[in-house]
Amino acid sequence: MKYDPHDNPGLMATLLYSAQWLVVILPNLIIMGSLAGRLHIADTIGQTIYLQKLFIILGISSLGQVLAGHRLPLVIGPSGILLVGLSASSSAGYAASYSAICMGGLCLSLLAASGRLGRLRQIFTPRIVAVTLILIAVSLSNFILRLIFSGEQNAFFSLLFTLVFVAVLLLGTVLLPGIWKSSVIVWGSCLACAVFFCVYGLPTVPLPGSGAVWGQFHAVMPEFVFEPGTVLAFLLCFMALLMNELGSIESIGHMLRAEHMPGRAVRGVGFIGIANMLSGACGVIGPVDYSMSSGVIAGTGCAARYPLAVAGLAVVALGCMPQLLGLLTHIPPLVMGGLFLYLMSTQLAAGLLTAIETRAVSSFRHCLIMALPLMTAVLITFAPPEAQQHFPVLLRPVLANGFVMGIATALLLEHLVLRDPSSEKGAP
Repeated sequence: MKYDPHDNPGLMATLLYSAQWLVVILPNLIIMGSLAGRLHIADTIGQTIYLQKLFIILGISSLGQVLAGHRLPLVIGPSGILLVGLSASSSAGYAASYSAICMGGLCLSLLAASGRLGRLRQIFTPRIVAVTLILIAVSLSNFILRLIFSGEQNAFFSLLFTLVFVAVLLLGTVLLPGIWKSSVIVWGSCLACAVFFCVYGLPTVPLPGSGAVWGQFHAVMPEFVFEPGTVLAFLLCFMALLMNELGSIESIGHMLRAEHMPGRAVRGVGFIGIANMLSGACGVIGPVDYSMSSGVIAGTGCAARYPLAVAGLAVVALGCMPQLLGLLTHIPPLVMGGLFLYLMSTQLAAGLLTAIETRAVSSFRHCLIMALPLMTAVLITFAPPEAQQHFPVLLRPVLANGFVMGIATALLLEHLVLRDPSSEKGAP
């Protein structure tokens, strides 16, 4: 490594490394933020305010983690797990969903303060971790379908456009060098938007004025609504988010041979809990640390955390530019769907790689523990909305959430129904 986490690379190097971190941060932030905003907000001004709040909160959260939390160079961004929860619980309403995120963040912070993180980690065996990663992609597949085949465009064109777009992103990731590879989502999205607008024309909706956005900024905070079923569904989502957070911290800590890792993990989980409390209170999707940071560090040789802090400040600054963010609300749903198809393909690949590397599957029993939760998630994710209306109202947010039911099924099979005899106490 050229620079360790506590090194100061100097002004010019810090600015250059910060620009590269910003290129890594923005694609997921823009894509997932735009998708989450569209779930509950229909008007352009409301979606712009949503992105503003998200940018500001995530920029501040990044600063908090890097300077006082785990103190490692970890990219922070919107949680895909919580996007699954928001999508599946959209019928519960804006206020109930984000109140549940706020309560989930509170539970994370209390868990970190209790000193019981180690015990909870034992529940998530390698098989559970692998199936969780795969479930995220499976549970969002219906949402991706609605993005790709929405609007007035021809269905055949939508399919062809998506397949070509994903192929271009994949080839760019494999063949391109350096900065072009790390920014493939950025320039790929710009190219896809250009093609789409050439075919269907530029959007006619005007951008919101700065005065209109700032004038309504305070009026879009959700009320606190406690709905037990929605809270329970999101608490299961937060269990998976916790494993994601701990896995990211541990992987970077191991790579950099960082000291005092138990303390870093506790502080990191505590800060991410506070960030989710703030996000839920402000009505935006909560954050999590991404493990993709290892690839950036390996490519640049820079593990210094201060460039990432500067990138966090830049994200906050972008959140104060409503007209720039307003442009992002006009990204076509078809382009969003293609991007998410590509991202969830990498998510699915990560889950399969985890199962291989940890040797989580070595028998038919192990395969069944992973297969049945996935089929359960598929069944619920693609169940007709009218069928879900027959579920008990109190349990509907749980029973109608494919990701949550998949996780619950996996935990039940792993630790009770198909528990490995060798894991019993006293087993040789």
